[in-house]
Parts: sequence; C-alpha cells; structure tokens
Amino acid sequence: MTNDIQRKSLEFYLKLKYPIKIIPDVTGGYVAEIEDLPGCFTQGETLEETYENMEEVRQLWLIRDREKNPLVGKASRRGLYRL
Repeated sequence: MTNDIQRKSLEFYLKLKYPIKIIPDVTGGYVAEIEDLPGCFTQGETLEETYENMEEVRQLWLIRDREKNPLVGKASRRGLYRL
C-alpha cells in the first residue's frame, strides 16, 4: 500500500507565507494570530514588535508541530491583514 500523502520538509513550511490577523488590544498594543496554525498567537506593543514576535512564534510552532504531527497544514491564504 502506498502513502498518497507526502511529507514536506520543514523548510517548505517555514517558507510559506501564512496570513496574520492583527487586532488592536483594548489595553494597548496588538494581538496577532495565524488561524491556519491553531494556538499560534502573540502580542506586542507596536505593529513592528507584534510582527517580529509572530515570526518567532510561527517558526517555533512549525518546529514543535512537525515533531508531533508530520502532516503540517499549508497556508490557506496569502498576506497580512489587520482588523
């Protein structure tokens, strides 16, 4: 029996551009989430800090999930969006 689902390399997923939802926090700063990666969220005082934090969290999420689940999902959409 052959496996139709091929495992992509970690580098493949690290290069994908996942859409980031950024929401201003009522107490100041911003909260960010990548909906395609459940539980992948962060915060920051400025947009720049929030984006930098998200890049670090995204990489850590993919590395951790790759160890737990070899079939990490692809990005559903492209781009960065803010609410």
